[in-house]
Amino acid sequence: MAHSAINTPIVSAIPVQPSAAGRSLPVLKPGFRLVPTLIGRPGNEATVWIECPEWCTLDHANDRQIALEDVWHSGEFVDLELPHRGGTELLAYFRLGLDPYSRDADKRRTFVYAEDGTTPSGYYMEPDHLDAAADRLEVTAAQLRALARAARATMHDTDSDPDMDEALRRVREGRA
Repeated sequence: MAHSAINTPIVSAIPVQPSAAGRSLPVLKPGFRLVPTLIGRPGNEATVWIECPEWCTLDHANDRQIALEDVWHSGEFVDLELPHRGGTELLAYFRLGLDPYSRDADKRRTFVYAEDGTTPSGYYMEPDHLDAAADRLEVTAAQLRALARAARATMHDTDSDPDMDEALRRVREGRA
């Protein structure tokens, strides 16, 4: 009986070296691991093994892709939120990404992706861009802390005693 190629696990583009038992084992790049990945159309799926960055949080074994070229990698989201009296608003989020088969050479190496909800495609950043943004955030954080201190220093001056509020109300109504 012929062996179907669709059911044969493959490891794409990973160099091999002889193992102690004489079998060939893949040589993984530092920071990567082998993971099972579901590939194919419904009813004609196969599990193949691919290199996956340690930081990738996608479940490739259950997130079926039609072709190996459709597989990409995503890390944990880092959210930048704005708390306010009405709750919290997500301003932007960031994550690591890698699209090993992208037509864009910059996406074939690890990048940072940022989205603020105002652009349909988000922003692709190099590590240096993110370092610059983090430096600016540290300056902004110090400025925000100064605003909070200034608000706290003066907020008690404007708070009034309930008895004083009642007396002021009476004066304004002409009943004092």
